[in-house]
Amino acid sequence: MICHVYIGTQLEKEAIPAIISTLERELGKPKNPEATGLYIISNHIGTNSSLAFWKDVIKNGPSFANPELFPWTLANSVGGYIARYFGITGPNYTYTCPPDAEAYINEIIKQAEEDQEKSALDAIWIVIVH
Repeated sequence: MICHVYIGTQLEKEAIPAIISTLERELGKPKNPEATGLYIISNHIGTNSSLAFWKDVIKNGPSFANPELFPWTLANSVGGYIARYFGITGPNYTYTCPPDAEAYINEIIKQAEEDQEKSALDAIWIVIVH
């Protein structure tokens, strides 16, 4: 299943409630989280939080920058959150790519199919983050 979610210019941690809501509405909850693969695709995931974090470092110095933002600067932060929220323990990938994420979808589907064979996945979630 493929689902598109949007963060725009929001910080990733601020966008998470809407992302979760979209996934619940469009994909539901995984019937077997242990046999669900999660594949995140984005050209900017982690960027909004990185910019905010480093602006804070420049303004306040590294000793006084807000550490709460740092985990969200990592590309897999959204994938990790989604996996924890839904209890997904199957394969979990985050792909960072050029702006046209759709151009890479066939490669990601190929990886998901390989994982499905190796890990006996019941479900494949492909989440494109815009």
